[in-house]
Amino acid sequence: MNQALLDLDTRPADAHAPDGLDRTGFDIGWDHARHALVPPAELMLDGTPVSQGWLAGRAVFGRRSNPASRGVRRWLALRLDAWRTGVAFEPEQVTPHYLTQIETPHCPVTRLPLGGAGDTAPVTTRLRDDAGFAAGNLVVMSRAAARAKAGVNAAQALQLAERMARDGVESLDGLDAAAWARLATLMSLAVELPQVQAARIPLRALPPNRVRVLNPAQGLQALLTLRLQAAGWS
Repeated sequence: MNQALLDLDTRPADAHAPDGLDRTGFDIGWDHARHALVPPAELMLDGTPVSQGWLAGRAVFGRRSNPASRGVRRWLALRLDAWRTGVAFEPEQVTPHYLTQIETPHCPVTRLPLGGAGDTAPVTTRLRDDAGFAAGNLVVMSRAAARAKAGVNAAQALQLAERMARDGVESLDGLDAAAWARLATLMSLAVELPQVQAARIPLRALPPNRVRVLNPAQGLQALLTLRLQAAGWS
């Protein structure tokens, strides 16, 4: 007797998003079902793309779901955030494995341990808010640092740090002058600058793992700093 083999790792023809339905939202719902997770309640209303994708995926996978690791949960949450805000998400490189690679125990801005659900909770955010969720533009920092970064570019962050240091301001939006300087350095790594200007920015923080440094002058600074920190560098 001949038996047809069903590949449950790919969407069957009848599970594709209906014409006119947001395919990105449908895929997010589908991947929630693949990992036996339920999307947020407000996205599960009848007829929404996420709801339809989740129902279609649940009908296919049933109890044959994949385990949802911490990386998978962050990956799905990040995709939902990008979809809700209309920001581009790079699906080929920003994977659950990639998100685990950029995790860090300490905030690169405040230098405090990450954890919990308050201001020290880890948040995956973009260095450049005018760019998408793409590999090289993502970094993990504390919720307090991510909140302070919102609506501020690298040049503005550097100006704030310099003004706070000059005027003796202890804290602004939850960050002191040193933290604002580190935030400005991190943000500047993702902005293409004239080399003379990039070389003048103090390297207050080293590039976090997998961050793409766009300015050769800063890349050289980071490389030399790492060499000097290594044992026996001389």
